[in-house]
Amino acid sequence: MGDPDFVTDRIRWIQENTGLQHFMGWTRIGDLAPERVCKSLRMFSEHVMPEFKKDTTAAHA
Repeated sequence: MGDPDFVTDRIRWIQENTGLQHFMGWTRIGDLAPERVCKSLRMFSEHVMPEFKKDTTAAHA
């Protein structure tokens, strides 16, 4: 939970310290309104995922 920069940094820290290669997130928590779930997923796909796409693109260059 947090803004896109925090989430990116946290996933990257976990990746670097554990060798994480795959990520599965849980987005429907408790009674969180569906609109907030959709907003979170949209932010994740627009701001967090592209940061890791850069990593895989560079690795294959």
